[in-house]
Amino acid sequence: MQLNSVVEPLAEMTNERNPAKYKAYNWGKFFVTRKLSNFKKLDVENIQIYHFKKPKELKIDDVVSRVENLVV
Repeated sequence: MQLNSVVEPLAEMTNERNPAKYKAYNWGKFFVTRKLSNFKKLDVENIQIYHFKKPKELKIDDVVSRVENLVV
């Protein structure tokens, strides 16, 4: 894999009903940051793939279901 490659979901594999779960990222930047951080004690956590995970979006059915199950 080239270090200037952008890793991202394939467009034909995502749609409105099946959105991407991760943001695109530059493989070279990730790789170099990861390699350099493994040999030092950092004040922050080493970079991880899950740092690129998109927050889960709630669908209206999920919200309605939660409201219906709410005990007052």
